[in-house]
Amino acid sequence: MKNLMKYAVPLLLALLIAACASTPETATEAVPEEKAEKAATVGKPEAEYGRASELKALIERYSLEDYAEAEYAAAESDYDQGVKAYGSDNAASKKSFDSAIEGYGKVIEKAFPAFTRTRRERTESYKKQADDLKAPVAMKTEYAAAKAKYDQAVKAEADGDYESAARLFEELEATFKDIYEKTKDKKEKAEEAIRSTEEELSKAEELSKEADAAASEEESE
Repeated sequence: MKNLMKYAVPLLLALLIAACASTPETATEAVPEEKAEKAATVGKPEAEYGRASELKALIERYSLEDYAEAEYAAAESDYDQGVKAYGSDNAASKKSFDSAIEGYGKVIEKAFPAFTRTRRERTESYKKQADDLKAPVAMKTEYAAAKAKYDQAVKAEADGDYESAARLFEELEATFKDIYEKTKDKKEKAEEAIRSTEEELSKAEELSKEADAAASEEESE
């Protein structure tokens, strides 16, 4: 019995050691396989890529990055990481694009009101110049159409639709500038015509006086 115990105990210890040694190796081998299988099932984040690209294009269309430089730089970094991981690590790519979308949204939220205000001020500068030249009378039809669009832009800004407001003010800046220049040209031509008329009248008056003087001399003779 003592001999049996003498050999049994070391045998059991050897078996336990072997079992413990093999367990971590099995678990270690399973983890990479599980990660690889999981990565293979994640599709490309096409929707997120598209949405982030749309917001990026909108910001660049109006140069909104100038009004929120720090926020834009952070969003750009996330966007670049999303592009880099796209197709190879789609889970990481999606996460980066989601962050970029959020970041671009902050840029738009911060920048669009300031940008729209700047556009409105530039538009109203030309509008005032046109008003001072009596453009509503001199170019009644064109001015009325521009004024209607201006009211639409003001309402869009008040409603928080800054993209529409900015686009309308951008168009109106050129419109009111054109109306101002055409009204100015009409005014200058009208003034020139008046001066020419006055000169002709003055000449006619001089001729009339000369004729009267000549007639008086003839009568006195």
